[in-house]
Amino acid sequence: MNQCDNGHFYDEARFESCPYCKENTGIGKTMAAADIGKTVAAFPGNPAAAAATAFDSGKTVAVMKKKIGIDPAVGFLICIEGPHRGTDFRLISGRNFIGRAAAMDVSLPDDDTVSRESHALVTYDAKHNAFSLSPGQGRGIT
Repeated sequence: MNQCDNGHFYDEARFESCPYCKENTGIGKTMAAADIGKTVAAFPGNPAAAAATAFDSGKTVAVMKKKIGIDPAVGFLICIEGPHRGTDFRLISGRNFIGRAAAMDVSLPDDDTVSRESHALVTYDAKHNAFSLSPGQGRGIT
């Protein structure tokens, strides 16, 4: 896994550069506009986006990561069946997406019974110290 300058994770064995950044054109990114504090679309020639790029990297940082410098693990999922049996996956505060795609927080690429993107969602609420599990957007999920 490789991480681009915009914070996207991608499989460098499959892609030469970040497929989410569309060849680093910046199209499709959002970033805070420095002068008014609103989020604006980044597209070539947009002066608000250019000002925001100079002011901020455009990358959203979790509260804990901002306070202590790392995004700490709040829990782990351990696979007990299937091709990933015995593998553990680190969960962070907030939303953790599960799927086969490399961009998912919990990536299960070898399990065809799991949807490619957003098969399920594990959320950790730090305020209430509670986890919740929600179904994702995949087909045939009950």
